[in-house]
Amino acid sequence: MQSMPALGSDDVIECLVEAISRPGAANTERNLLREALQSLVRLAQAEQLLRMQLDFNQLTTPPAPQAAVPNRAG
Repeated sequence: MQSMPALGSDDVIECLVEAISRPGAANTERNLLREALQSLVRLAQAEQLLRMQLDFNQLTTPPAPQAAVPNRAG
């Protein structure tokens, strides 16, 4: 079985622009769509990096000491 080549985000964006653009669409319209999709990819990458950093910080930062709660029994 032959594996499919991996597509990068630029390849997927080009496929989406081709699929979404109406026939005879102006280059300006296609470029705006391409730029919007590229911005969306950059936003998703930034969010992913932030989540990774937060996860890393949570795993590598020792927990804060808990204040002693007085025992109110009795």
